[in-house]
Amino acid sequence: VEKRLAGIRFSCSVMDGTSYQNLRAMVRHTVTQAHDRYRHKASTNDLYVAEGFYKLYLDTFLSVRDPHNETNEIKMYIAEIYRAEKKDLIAAGLYHDVLKSDDKRYKKEAGLLWVASLADLIHSDSGNQHKKTEPSATETQYIAATAELQDLLPDTPEAVAAELRSAQILAGYPSTV
Repeated sequence: VEKRLAGIRFSCSVMDGTSYQNLRAMVRHTVTQAHDRYRHKASTNDLYVAEGFYKLYLDTFLSVRDPHNETNEIKMYIAEIYRAEKKDLIAAGLYHDVLKSDDKRYKKEAGLLWVASLADLIHSDSGNQHKKTEPSATETQYIAATAELQDLLPDTPEAVAAELRSAQILAGYPSTV
C-alpha cells in the first residue's frame, strides 16, 4: 500500500472525494484490527502490521490534513508499539511530542509514558553502570524529563514520584552533590 501511495499527489479535490475517504477509512480500519489482535494475542506479525499502517496513516493522511484531530492519538498508538518492540527511546520521543503539543486529551498520559519509557531505558542499561561517577546520558535525559514533567503537570502524584526517582539517581553519584 505504501509503495502504491508514494507516487500519488493528493489535491484538495481528491482528498474530499469518496475514493480517498474510503482508502483512509480502510487503512484506519486495518491498523485498528491489527493493533487489537496484537493486544489480545501478542502476535509479533500483527505488531509489525500495525506499526507499518500507523506510520502510513500518519505520513500519508494526517500529515496532509487532520480534520478529526487524530495526529496525537496515532502518535500515542505508535509509541505504544515501539515500547512493545523495546524501542523505548523512539517511543519516548513520540510521547514527548504529544506532551509538548499540549493536547488536553493526552497530555498527562503522554508525560507519564515519556518518563516511563526513559525509566525503562535506564533499567535496561543498569547492567552497564559499573562504578560510574556521574549519571549516564539516559539518566541525565530522565532527570531533565522529570523536571519538565513537574513544570507541565505541577504537583501531580506521578510527577512528584518521578522527581523522587530523579533524586535517587542523583544520590547514587558522588559528582552530583
